This record gives sequence, C-alpha cells and structure tokens, in this order.
Amino acid sequence: MGFFSKKKSEEKPEQPVTLYDLHQAAKKEADPAKSGALYLKLIEKAAAEDDQTWLRVGLCELAFGGGAQRDLARLRLLAEKLTDEDERDEFLRDLDELEPRGLEAAGESKERMRAFLLGAALDGSNAAAWQIANCLGAAHTDQELLNAVSLGGLRGDERCAFFMQARAAQIGGDASPEAQRQYEFWDELYDAIAYGDPEDLPPFEERMAAWQQACGQDKAVIEAKRAGLRELQKKMAEADARVRALEGQPGREEELLVAFCQWLACRDRVGLYFKTWIHFLEWPGKRPFLLFNYRPGQDPDSWHEPECDPEILKRVVLGQALEHDGHDYPKAAQLYREAARLGSGEALYRLCALSQYWEAAGEGRSDEEWTEEIRAAGWPIVSGWRYPRLHCDDPSGLLQLAGQAEPGAVHHLARELKAKWQGAAKRGDPDADERRREALLVARAELALTRKKAQEGDCEACLHLLELYRSTRDDGLLSEDREFRKTRDKELSHWVGQLFVRRCSLVYYMVAQFPDLFGTDEEGGLKAAQAAEAAGLTGAMDAYERWCRDQRILRESTRQKRELQRQEARRRTAARDALEAEMDAYRDQLDWAERGISAALGGSAVTRQEAFFMGESSTSQYAREAFIRDELEAKHRKELENEYAGDFSDGEED
Repeated sequence: MGFFSKKKSEEKPEQPVTLYDLHQAAKKEADPAKSGALYLKLIEKAAAEDDQTWLRVGLCELAFGGGAQRDLARLRLLAEKLTDEDERDEFLRDLDELEPRGLEAAGESKERMRAFLLGAALDGSNAAAWQIANCLGAAHTDQELLNAVSLGGLRGDERCAFFMQARAAQIGGDASPEAQRQYEFWDELYDAIAYGDPEDLPPFEERMAAWQQACGQDKAVIEAKRAGLRELQKKMAEADARVRALEGQPGREEELLVAFCQWLACRDRVGLYFKTWIHFLEWPGKRPFLLFNYRPGQDPDSWHEPECDPEILKRVVLGQALEHDGHDYPKAAQLYREAARLGSGEALYRLCALSQYWEAAGEGRSDEEWTEEIRAAGWPIVSGWRYPRLHCDDPSGLLQLAGQAEPGAVHHLARELKAKWQGAAKRGDPDADERRREALLVARAELALTRKKAQEGDCEACLHLLELYRSTRDDGLLSEDREFRKTRDKELSHWVGQLFVRRCSLVYYMVAQFPDLFGTDEEGGLKAAQAAEAAGLTGAMDAYERWCRDQRILRESTRQKRELQRQEARRRTAARDALEAEMDAYRDQLDWAERGISAALGGSAVTRQEAFFMGESSTSQYAREAFIRDELEAKHRKELENEYAGDFSDGEED
C-alpha cells in the first residue's frame, strides 16, 4: 500500500434493468453460480412482464447451457410459468427424456454439456439432437458426429435420423455454402443407411478428403463475403460522417435528407448482408439494426422508378401543377385518373392522397382497393401521407423517393422512424436515444422542407404544413422543442390565412366540413360550401349539411343534458331544505324535552344552554349534556341523510 495508490470505488456497478441486459450479463458471467442466479432473475422478470420469448430463453439456458448443477424439480416448477401449453409440455418432455441419462449432473461447462448431449443424441435421444442443432451450433458437432461414423457407431443404424431431422430444420435456401454442404453430406449418409447398404458407402478417408476440399472452396467464398461486408461498413461510415457534418445547419435540410437516406440505405444493406450470411460472419456486440423487415434476398436498392410514358408524365406533372396552384382540383383529379388508366402508380397514389381531403376524388374506393391497385401498379407507397394506412410496400423505393424530397415519402419515413423510436423506448432498448435522434432529424427536415415549398407558393405544401402542426402537438419530438412550441399556433394561423389569400378552393371544402375548427359560424360555412361547389368540389354542400345536422344533434344533446342537470340541482336543493327543516323540528323537540326535565326537577323550565347561562348548572355538567345533545343530533342527521340519499345523488347511477 502506497500513499498514492488509488482507492477502490465503493460504488456498485449499475444493475441490468432490461431482459436483454440480464441475458447478456448472464452470458458474460464466468462464475456458474452467479450466471445461474442471473438466469433465474431473467425468468422471474420475463414472467412478471409476460414475455414468453425471454422466459423460454432463460429456461433453456438453465437446463441445457453451461452452469451450476441443475435443480430439475425447480426447473419443472419454473416451466409452469409458460402460458403456451405445447411449449411447456415439450420442455417438460425434454427434461423427462434427458433426466435418466444424467442431465442433472451433466457438468458446469458448455463443452461438457455439449459432450453429454452428443452422447445422448448418438444413443437415440431426440431431445438431445434438437438441443445440439438449436442451441450449440453445428460446426463442431458435425465433425464429432463424423468421427463417430468413422468408428462404425452409426453404420447400419437409423439413429442418425433424429439428428438429421434437427439439422434439416435449420437449413434453408439462403443458407451458407458450408451449411449446404453439411446438409448434403448427412442427407446422402442418411439415405444410404435408411434405404441402402451401409457397406456401399465410400471409405471414410475418401469422404473426409472430399469434405476438406469442399471446405477449402467455401473458405474463399467466405473471405469474399467478409471483404464485401468491410466495404459496406466503410461506405456506411462515410455516409454517417456526411450526415453529422450537415446536421444542425439551417438552410441545408435537403442536403441533409439526401445524405441521411443514403446512410439509412447503407445501414440496411449492412444489416441485410449480415442477416443473409449470418452463418459465418462475425459481428461484435449487437446485430446490425434493420429499419425495414426485408424479404429474403431483397436488396435495399432494388426499386427503380419505372420509365414513364410521355403521355403519363405529362398528365401527372400537369396534375401536380394544378394541385400546387390550388384552384382546379377537379381537373387535377381527372388528369390523375387518365394517367392511372394508362398504368401510372404515382397517379393512383396522388389520387389517393387527394381523396383524403376531397372524398369524391376517390370515387368510393375502400382502403383495401387503394392498397391493391397502387401495389399492382408498382408504386412503393400505397397510401396518401395524410392518413397513411400502410407505411410502405417497398422500403428501397421509399428511401429513394425520400432522398428526392418527395413530401409523401418523407412523411412516411418520418412516421416509420418515429414508430421505431417509440417501440425501442417502450422495450427499454439501450439504442432508444439513437432511434429518437434519427426520428427527430427527419421530422425537422420534413418541417423545414415543407415550409420552404409553402413559402414558394405551393398550396399542397400549405395543407401538408397544417397537418404537421396539428399532428406534432404532443409527438414527443418536435413538441419538446421550446422554440417550436412558442411559434406553432402563430404559424398555424398564418398558413390558414395564406390558403385563403391564395384562394385555394380545397380550404373552402375543409371549412364547409368543419366551420367551427376554422373559427366561423353556420353562415360562414354555407358561403365556404357554395364557393367549393362553384370550384367543382362536389360534395361540399353535403359535408356542410352533415356538419349542421351534427351541430343540431350536439346542441339538442347539450340542451337536454343541461336541463337534466338543472332538474337534478333543484331536486338536491329541495332535499337539503327538507332535511334542514326536519333537523330544525328535531332541535325544537329536544328543547321542549329539556325544558320539561328542568321544570320537573324544580328548575326554571329552561333549556340546558339557558340554565348554564343563568348559573343553574356547572360548566362540567353543561359540557356533558351538550356532548350528549350533539350525539343525538348527529345520529338523527345521519338517519335523515340515509333517507334522502337518492335525492342527494347526481343521477348518474339512475
């Protein structure tokens, strides 16, 4: 001990709080007893949170992983926490099958456990074969099983069928070359054993030589895949550097959005690459995060905007121009319909978005019909941005369109990132803060780009801006920004006014639908409906009449409710007055009773209080008598309140 030696910190390390943290801590713990205790905590916490996945993981680790000596009786009790009867019965059957073979004392290390399970599998245990395939991996197990075959342990025996069934369940069409070769080897071996003569098999040395040659070829493939992963990681780091350099710079939101979408695509390519070649690619820490759930073999860059016929392009561009101008929505809808009939998915998408403001534009299509038609036309986004029903049908198309600052795609991407952040925060994931940063970055970029387009005179952007200000009131992202909260209501009023200044006919339709939300009365709503109908927005008068009818129903309902409230108030007041009148009568009875007692005792025929004031009774005597009288009055009041209880209620129960 020296004078300058560092003192050991007395602070305890932070305890894991999530199920994932508990699992990681248990895996890293070298002491088998401590590891087992952490798995027990994982099981209890998973059962309390009703997370069946983590509950199964904890039970399997305790039963078939390396660890302290197993208490099978306790494991059976813990298995009762599994709510799925099939899974619970399967787990208990595995314990019953392996207990007589010595599972309880199989050993503390994973190597000894693997040796125990391998021996049990070779001896015909189906449960052990499944645990080898599912929990311990195939790389070493297959080699050991090959050695057992070379010694003649399986020749002429069908016991390897158990292991084959387990291995085959893990081999799919996208498996690694190494796994495919393993499958072919065992498939051939099993066929020879089950249906042919084992003596017809080539000598083991020849089989091993062919195996090693194939593995050498596989190594070259594996190294090429690893080199491809390193290249993708390099591109991802470069894209991330561009995003961080642009982040927070006002006026460069479009550049930031392009860079961010490129980074997202890079990250998804890395994650998908790892997911595809997971059999032999090492990855430090957690697996790469995937924004979208890609189909097997799908490429994040697979979508390309279809080549557009000039006639289609002309109609779509003109329709967009009319929407931006805000004066002739019927003409825009007609152009979109013509382009859609020629096979344009984008025209269908824009018609869907327009129909969410102006119902007649959709010609009565249901959500399912919109989704089916737009998907069939090859457009990646299958619903409008105002009320997105399906986020996206093709992730790569969404990222490409968002990188081009297409408003609908940016909005869908913002919603997708917000949903990922909310899910991560709810689960307590350690990367929730990073998910929030991504969602906030796109939300700010979307707001800035939309405001910029609105300032350039785009009525569609103005309408989109109104929705953004409305939907971000309590979103947990922009709503946390003090400057945004300070200017939100002022900006909202400003852009509503701009729509009227620009004489956007769609805003008249919206006023006809909800005059009260725009601060006008029935007369103002009628004028707006007439203006919308004059601009060709059919259905405005119907929408206004529906609002008037709803308002009449609301007013009548409010009037009836207030009348009932007044009647209830009068009833309660009358009940209180009646109760107080009865209490006054009861007090008079008590006064006359006291006077009678006073006269009978030779007093002045006065009440107890008057006798005290006249000096006919002492203070202590008066206090006792006053207490008795208070008790009598309280008891009588309680009886009256019980009697009038129905009249004092507010009528809700009736």
